[in-house]
Amino acid sequence: MDELADTVYANGEFLPQTYISGAYCIIVVTSQRQDFKSREYVEKYQDARAKYLGDPAKGKIYRLKARCALSEFNLRKAEYQIRLYSEAGEQVAMSSSRSLKPLTCEQFSNFMIRW
Repeated sequence: MDELADTVYANGEFLPQTYISGAYCIIVVTSQRQDFKSREYVEKYQDARAKYLGDPAKGKIYRLKARCALSEFNLRKAEYQIRLYSEAGEQVAMSSSRSLKPLTCEQFSNFMIRW
């Protein structure tokens, strides 16, 4: 179906304002599940994948290229976020940051295993 997808491709660049030790990004997709018989949206769905980036240096443009396989989601109802973290689990502020919240060790492990 044209409305469904199971993969997200992210391409872009960022310019760190500070050195980030052990950086990784998390790509988050929020959508709604649809009942295939009734065609009604039945629940909210969120999935995420992490990608290790290394140690981006201050003032050097870093190119991000990622492919994330996820559970099937509805394209029309999807929202996407890219979050950047240090190896210590501290979120790095970006121009698109809504709020900063560190990952727990369990969340980090879960995202890395599923990547």
